[in-house]
Amino acid sequence: MSRRVRIALRASCSAAARRAQAGAAEAAEVKALIGEAQHDPQIAAALNERFIAPQADKTVSRLETARDQGQLSPAFDLGLAMAILSGPLYFQLLITQDQLTHAYVDRILDALFAGMGPSHAC
Repeated sequence: MSRRVRIALRASCSAAARRAQAGAAEAAEVKALIGEAQHDPQIAAALNERFIAPQADKTVSRLETARDQGQLSPAFDLGLAMAILSGPLYFQLLITQDQLTHAYVDRILDALFAGMGPSHAC
């Protein structure tokens, strides 16, 4: 994984975390929208269209670039990679409510990249 791709993904994940935890009022709104989306298909669609899908598309695009440059295994499922990146962030935002830090984002990226590198089998 190139340093440039890693930096871009870190910035993207950290920006999403900052937006989600910007302030008590904004964080409460994000959490409430996610909660309501579980029961209201229109809210779910709007949340996905305005926030989730654009962020996911940017992240997958960065991963595609890395894969096309040989920095990731060509067989790795990029949709799964997106789920692996976002799952811990949402878990911490919604369940544990621990602060989303750069160090935590780095740990997620380290774990993801450990399993995504190109294979060097003989």
